[in-house]
Amino acid sequence: FAWQGIEQYYEKCDKLTVCQQLFFTYANLLNLEIDEIKCRKRAKKCVELWKNYKSKLDLGIFVSTVLPTIKNEEITPQFLAICRVLVEFPFTEETSPLDEHLEKMYLALCEDDSFDQRFEIYCKLIPVLKSKGKRQQLVHTCEKMLSLYNNNAIAINFFCESFISNYIKTITEPEDDILKLIDKMSSLIIERCEVLLLAQPTNPNTPNT
Repeated sequence: FAWQGIEQYYEKCDKLTVCQQLFFTYANLLNLEIDEIKCRKRAKKCVELWKNYKSKLDLGIFVSTVLPTIKNEEITPQFLAICRVLVEFPFTEETSPLDEHLEKMYLALCEDDSFDQRFEIYCKLIPVLKSKGKRQQLVHTCEKMLSLYNNNAIAINFFCESFISNYIKTITEPEDDILKLIDKMSSLIIERCEVLLLAQPTNPNTPNT
């Protein structure tokens, strides 16, 4: 209850003066809160504070405060709320302790149906999986993204790139006849044509009729 009292006090003060103290208070409360609704509300307030006063806030203190929760193996409302805040931060030396946890954070948020920024998180998750060489998980993730955003050209591009790249890397013997290779790839890709045809990507340059 002490942290809640401090929160209420700082929220009544001039934000420009106490933004860092309030930022640190939010970090501690996010570590302690277990109620799902309260977690989301506090995460939202924390993100708003960051967006309005980011030049005055110390990311290192915030990250070090919530890092023990991020290291926890269990995905809880508390964990998800903290992730919603952390994904707003830029990649800097202050946020580098999060690097090894990015995949877990992104995967958790992609599975959070109540999070309205999942598309952006998918776009962050896919390069992470690619950098780790997780080809099968990459294809699965791109398929999931496409199923959710099947009229989005970015989602379709991610899917096509991941699937073709995954197939090419499974080739162990070089083909003398390039046509045979193309034929093999075409036969496998055509299995996914139904998904791609259903997608029907929209052209942003096409005027509405």
